[in-house]
Amino acid sequence: MRMSTRGRFGLRALVHLAARGDGKPVAVSEIADEMEVSPDYLMQLFVRMRRGRLLESVRGPRGGFRFARKLEDITVGDVVRCVEGSLSPIDCVPDDPAGCVREFDGADVCSKAPKCVSRIAWLELTKEIVEIFDSLTISDILKKGTLRNV
Repeated sequence: MRMSTRGRFGLRALVHLAARGDGKPVAVSEIADEMEVSPDYLMQLFVRMRRGRLLESVRGPRGGFRFARKLEDITVGDVVRCVEGSLSPIDCVPDDPAGCVREFDGADVCSKAPKCVSRIAWLELTKEIVEIFDSLTISDILKKGTLRNV
């Protein structure tokens, strides 16, 4: 499984924002400079995270983005779901691997899902990913890591 740049950059950006530790709004361009990524691309991710209620935007000359919740309340799973849409490595398995038949936009993803012999592996993998990502918070990452590793 490979995480897309949306997931990787979204998480890195939030850790950069959290590392400032002052709770003041930060311009996307500042974080983009620190991360050496396009400000336009990072803005797309921040808008998704604002819609997901992880961030809030502040307008004005000292505006930017800041956290909408406590760092202890934002999990890696929350971030990835905001920018990627799902934690599951394949479309036919939902983030909540309890069910066997999953609907997206009102249509079954795969008519073979109930009989698929390999689906059990994807269900188990998704269950583990969800468990790990939902147990790790931005605060945990900030405490365990350093920005040179972000």
